[in-house]
Amino acid sequence: MKSDAVPRPDLAAELREKPVTTIGPNFMGLEILPLARTRDKEDTVGIPDLDKRLERPTDDIRKPKAGYPRMDYQTASHSYACHERGLEDLVDSSQEADVEEDFDAELDMARNLYFNSQLLQEIRIAGIVFNGTTFASYTGNVGTEWDNSGNPYTDVKDTVATLLANVGGALPAGIEICLAVSDTVFGHIEANSAINAKRGGGTGARAKIDDKLALQEAELARILGIDRVFRSRAQADGADVWDDEYAMLFLRHIGRSVAVPQLGRTWLWTRDCPENNLVESYRAENRRSTVVRVRQYTDEDIMNVRCGYLLGNIST
Repeated sequence: MKSDAVPRPDLAAELREKPVTTIGPNFMGLEILPLARTRDKEDTVGIPDLDKRLERPTDDIRKPKAGYPRMDYQTASHSYACHERGLEDLVDSSQEADVEEDFDAELDMARNLYFNSQLLQEIRIAGIVFNGTTFASYTGNVGTEWDNSGNPYTDVKDTVATLLANVGGALPAGIEICLAVSDTVFGHIEANSAINAKRGGGTGARAKIDDKLALQEAELARILGIDRVFRSRAQADGADVWDDEYAMLFLRHIGRSVAVPQLGRTWLWTRDCPENNLVESYRAENRRSTVVRVRQYTDEDIMNVRCGYLLGNIST
């Protein structure tokens, strides 16, 4: 049966032009697990078998009249299944008429639905990424907390070496080494003396925290020698969505291919839902209201735990 709901690109465009976040860059989930658009609701795909990638030939010398030494590249099977989620609210016609000179009721409602849809997705992704059980074989505590006298620079540098060893060394082109932290942990890093000693101004008088501009993600990435740093200001029930006890170092790929080493993707079933947060509306005349809806059809998916390393004991 055909739905009466119609897409609302006008509302979606307003939300993109005027971000729905109220406290800055709230969300990083889709940076960690980038969207992978698919025409299949569920499927099994081939991903690199990183155990095989760790195997190395003893040499590559070819003897006369003999073949070349061969490697045994293989793929592993990985399955995903997208699920539909959504939120709705009603704009009563009388209420809309009452406030129309003050604000756009439909837009305001869409903004609230959109924000909460993103927040719920952020909570889901945080739950599978900052997860000591999922990454039980690829996790370790830092020696000293980063808000104490710990050294994020050496901790990250050592972990990058471990992460690369776990996936076989050098990375294919297009793979980024990234760090994800909560906003609270980012603040700990910004105040950390080991990090400040490496910022502009060296270790002299100009190295004082008060003399510096606010630390930005790009600057921190350069200091740490990695490609990207992400932080999330998302909160739920007065606490950071992303656990302040953790930091995740991971491999990211934003191209179309999933056949290269990467932590994971957010699969989006485009046949039914072409956007990650699709804004729609329909008329409910029995309630003399317009129903505004924001929905998703996704699977937030860890594809290869070897492509992440979870650092614990980050905060006191």
